[in-house]
Amino acid sequence: NFDRVKDYLINQRKVSSKIVNDLIDKKLLYADKNNNCVFVNKNNTFAFLRGTVANKKFVANKGKVDFLKYDFNDIEKDIKNQKNFF
Repeated sequence: NFDRVKDYLINQRKVSSKIVNDLIDKKLLYADKNNNCVFVNKNNTFAFLRGTVANKKFVANKGKVDFLKYDFNDIEKDIKNQKNFF
């Protein structure tokens, strides 16, 4: 269920709905069983977990960091076209 994740990212964090939906479609963002935002890399070797409850901060990282291998070009183009990404 993406409702809480979408609400948090779009309405609270002011991330463009296009970017959120693109990440979901590309399977780079999903909701875990606790409705946390889970951002994964293309290889599914690393994930950022971020809580969606405003007054209860939750942050976690899982897996192997391999950012140097990750290609941000597609998302970077979207970011440049956005006034407020984060």
